[in-house]
Amino acid sequence: MKLPHYSIASAPLLLLCLTGCGGGSSDSGGSSMPNPSGQYGPIQVTEQTDKASYAVGEPIDINFTWKNTSVTPQPYLEGAPPFDVTVYHGSEKVWTYSNSVTSFPSSVLEGQLPAGAVKSEKIVWDQKDQTGHTLSPGTYQVYAVSHVQFSDVTPTDGSSDMGAKLTTITLD
Repeated sequence: MKLPHYSIASAPLLLLCLTGCGGGSSDSGGSSMPNPSGQYGPIQVTEQTDKASYAVGEPIDINFTWKNTSVTPQPYLEGAPPFDVTVYHGSEKVWTYSNSVTSFPSSVLEGQLPAGAVKSEKIVWDQKDQTGHTLSPGTYQVYAVSHVQFSDVTPTDGSSDMGAKLTTITLD
């Protein structure tokens, strides 16, 4: 089997910001965060939470979708997990998805996304911090990073690091 070619520019894992619920968001300082949902070469990326406000303890769905909009299959490498999510309350990191799961496969998976096909991943967060305590009401910032790297797909802004905020959520 011939392995796909990956350019030096795409060597770092493609970091993507999740932008839930319609458009860009801003942090507590009022600065606008980039909206990475969009087209990256042949791959259309969509990221979102299921809504912006939740009752304390209500599960939060976090979705990540990659769509091949080209007419040819797109090879990819996938780390485990396929994407990671980190939640902050102010500057305090309160939860990271990869730290809350006891095991992931240790290998990198190779795959191909057929022309027109969609690859989707979802995690459900129970609003508990790393120690298992339910979070208090307040405002939290959600960030994400993709561990799915497509051949020859590089960030459109010229940087190799596109990690940023998914959304700000409120727990009532």
